[in-house]
Amino acid sequence: MDKLRTLRTVLPQDLADPLSREVDDIVGDLEALRLRDVISIAKPDEERSRFASIFLLYSQASRKARFYKFLFYIFAGVGVLALVGALESYWNDADDSFVILTGALFYVGVGLALRAAAVRDYRHRAEKQRLGGTHAIAQPSTSRA
Repeated sequence: MDKLRTLRTVLPQDLADPLSREVDDIVGDLEALRLRDVISIAKPDEERSRFASIFLLYSQASRKARFYKFLFYIFAGVGVLALVGALESYWNDADDSFVILTGALFYVGVGLALRAAAVRDYRHRAEKQRLGGTHAIAQPSTSRA
């Protein structure tokens, strides 16, 4: 990037002005690409089994994520029990099996949404920790040197 910046000092002024804008544009794009590489490297690199990942069998970093995890277990458990109840009432030809099945699917859906929130919070905190504790990601500088 320094070579690109020094190029405009070598050229005559009438060529250097349009070229300097292009060079600044290129430098900004390269800095943005570099920042995206830093963000993509900042993914959690812990190796977990698929079972542990699905059922959140790892410690959560924040109280909010632990609360999401707790609610996930409650809603998923109630949903699974209601699914078993819906299947049992379906086999016994009960009229309310559709209502029980709808309720069970609602509880399972809410449980999955809470799981997604817990995973998102965990990844957000892991990324924040890998980037050195900063909450906001630095934007490329727009200064014209």
